Amino acid sequence: MVKLKLSLEKLKGRDYIHIQALDPKRFRVFGFGNFMLDIQDEEVEITAPARAALLAGRKMNGLQAMEFWRDRKLGWASTNHDFLAPVSAISVSDRAKEWIRQLKG
Repeated sequence: MVKLKLSLEKLKGRDYIHIQALDPKRFRVFGFGNFMLDIQDEEVEITAPARAALLAGRKMNGLQAMEFWRDRKLGWASTNHDFLAPVSAISVSDRAKEWIRQLKG
């Protein structure tokens, strides 16, 4: 069952990843935002443009709008279940890209 949708949105000439948490019980709030741990492929629906944007991303240090970790974990800097994260402020490690490629579209 899909619990998280990721799509690419364009607003005022900037690219954003639109995060829609469909099952808030699946997410945990830790400090600054929401986290989804131990993500299974069938829990996430991602559009092709969103996948391409994430795969083109890079690992960054420090607090970001959204972060993907190698151990199938995702966090975003908001406790809202519907959130826009600027693509330029998304950290994606190379190992996280391995499992992002496996997510269904």
